[in-house]
Amino acid sequence: MNMRLISSIWQPAIAFNTQERMLLIVPNNGAIHNFDDEAMVEIPCLVGA
Repeated sequence: MNMRLISSIWQPAIAFNTQERMLLIVPNNGAIHNFDDEAMVEIPCLVGA
């Protein structure tokens, strides 16, 4: 996917604090109990300021 397209999606969510729900790959940090905290997982995230 084009990086400009990607940034055009998440930048307004942060700039305008829209709390957009997006699927992102992030460190687990306990979101999925039987995975290591350091494992990268794709989960729904709220994106905003």
